[in-house]
Amino acid sequence: MCSKWSKDDAKIVREMILKENEFINHRLTWLAAIQALLFTALGVVWEKAQGLINLLGVIGIAVSITSFVGLLIAHKAISKLRSEWKTNRPTDYVGPDVIGYSIPNKCVDFVLPVLLPWFVLPWLFVGVWICVLVKHCNRA
Repeated sequence: MCSKWSKDDAKIVREMILKENEFINHRLTWLAAIQALLFTALGVVWEKAQGLINLLGVIGIAVSITSFVGLLIAHKAISKLRSEWKTNRPTDYVGPDVIGYSIPNKCVDFVLPVLLPWFVLPWLFVGVWICVLVKHCNRA
């Protein structure tokens, strides 16, 4: 079993955290783009093709939930990397930390998920699609 990591591992961990941040960025971008397309389609079919509204709502909810899962996985990966770095950091390491600012894991796991956009936005879209479906059902 390996003891402490080497000084070179800081660069590797930093690059891994950067990659997870890129995944979060890509997933949020795709979430916003797909939702924009779905809402545009909703605007087009609202008066003309009532049957498609339920399908758009279900797709919007499904995209939001699957995006949330991907975003959660990336967030957990960053938390795991931070924790492993803290545990295995060489005692003689004097370089910069692997992440700019590190909040204690307890705060990250219990408080921040409520505030982070990659956790809030998917559920916000789910709520909006539910409102659209309820409005549509009440209108019919």
